[in-house]
Amino acid sequence: MEKQLRRVDTWIKSYKPDSSQELNPSLDDIKTELSLINVFDLTISMVEALGKTYKEDLVTLFTHLVSLNKLNIWGITEESGIMESIPFRCLSSVEYITFEACEFKTLPKEVYTLTTLKTLSIRYALSGNGISNKISELRRLTSLQIASDDLTHLPNNIGDLVNLKHLNIYAPKLFHIPDSIGNLTSLNSLHIYTGNFLPKSITTLTELETLYIDFFEEKSIISEKEFDTYLEEIILPLKQLKHFHIKSSALKKMPKWFHQFRNLETVSFAGLLDETVLPELLRGFKQLRSLRFTESYMTTVPPWVSELSRLEMLDFTSTNLTDLPKDITKLAYLKQLNLSLLFYMEDGVKEKIQEMLPNCEIIGL
Repeated sequence: MEKQLRRVDTWIKSYKPDSSQELNPSLDDIKTELSLINVFDLTISMVEALGKTYKEDLVTLFTHLVSLNKLNIWGITEESGIMESIPFRCLSSVEYITFEACEFKTLPKEVYTLTTLKTLSIRYALSGNGISNKISELRRLTSLQIASDDLTHLPNNIGDLVNLKHLNIYAPKLFHIPDSIGNLTSLNSLHIYTGNFLPKSITTLTELETLYIDFFEEKSIISEKEFDTYLEEIILPLKQLKHFHIKSSALKKMPKWFHQFRNLETVSFAGLLDETVLPELLRGFKQLRSLRFTESYMTTVPPWVSELSRLEMLDFTSTNLTDLPKDITKLAYLKQLNLSLLFYMEDGVKEKIQEMLPNCEIIGL
């Protein structure tokens, strides 16, 4: 044990140039130092540097990381054989785990035994549908983030994560979202970039305040009218929403029923190709602090935009705007204005706008 501890201590310090370089620290000092680590990054190059003893060394390390709160794992592939050797079972207090740029088909089984885990982030690490129904065992999980180009299904029992407050899924090939998602009654924010429609069961998410939906490519052909009806059915019941974003090729106009969400603080529409003027419907949204109206053929922002007096952020990226009304100077709280990718705006116009708004950050100058 002493030999392993000293080897692990030397190994860790080699990645921390500013760490103490005491020649022969006592075992108690090593244990104390390891016990104070609360964030640890583990990369494939670090594991490879341990050589043939890496399995034993990782057990020694994780056993002594008694205060570890956050573990970040970078670039470790299933093919290397290392992932299955990481002793997650030894982590007694970890609350946050991130897998970044790894590659594995299934989430390591020992992860499901971490009863202290609150946040699980899997970013471009899954090469298949590698999240099993055992996910329901992570009862304390409050945040689940998944980004995968290969994920097509979520576990049917994902709704058993009754303490989940934040669910963020970026999966353009995701074509199965189980109805049980409606059981996530503690969910406060749902961000989903999907290849299919959300189940109507999300109407039961009474705590949901943030809804961000981006329909990458609708699986079935649907008319604009049918899509509008579908959206009305799943979104209109969510009257507690404060922040809303949507993008879909099937949505080209702002829905008429959207006026019922006048208490929203954040509104974001992308790709409303039939809207050439900022929709009048938004005029009544007096609580707005952030408005994004992007990726459209919009040419005009009416003077009434100044009536949205609480606005702090405006984003008109990738539209056909050529200018902004002078009334925009009446937005006393405006801190940021995004004018990126405005190819119809002539030279000098953005600079003029900056002069009109000296205390506002202009993006895209």
